[in-house]
Amino acid sequence: YRGYETDIRLTADGKLVLKVYYIRDKYIFTSVVDGVPTTVEYYYDAPVADPAEPAKEGYKFTGWTPAVPETMPAKPVTVEAQWQILQFTISFVDTGDVAYADITKDYGAEVGTIKDPVKEGYTFLGWDGEVPATIPANDVVLTAQWKINQYTITFVDTGDVAYEAITKDYNAEI
Repeated sequence: YRGYETDIRLTADGKLVLKVYYIRDKYIFTSVVDGVPTTVEYYYDAPVADPAEPAKEGYKFTGWTPAVPETMPAKPVTVEAQWQILQFTISFVDTGDVAYADITKDYGAEVGTIKDPVKEGYTFLGWDGEVPATIPANDVVLTAQWKINQYTITFVDTGDVAYEAITKDYNAEI
């Protein structure tokens, strides 16, 4: 409290009325989210409202450090948002003859190079989505896209009988 003012007077019936008005100091409460401060001014001992819970892509908000006080102390207060990085998974489907392990890493981590899958009798056309360079803020499922190969059987030196070449899809009945 910085001080007070008083109002003293006598009522008509001879009673003494004393009113005291205190002047409370104000202090700054600052919440910091990723280096960006937001300030609110509170009177000393006034209830302090929790700042709005922030959101950040790829992270979970875990609280404020130090904890938000219930009432404003007689000094400025600064609290900072705390985060926990989240992990996400890239899964590969229909990878042919190659087993691909899911990639589970922290948000923003490098994915690395993904080799093209191999499937006997097929040509790999690509994935049904782009393989990200870094782990996104969501799980991703990528499915291999394939084109069946065609093969030709050519008959050579068949004597007096002429045979036409046969072109069929891989593994088709001849």
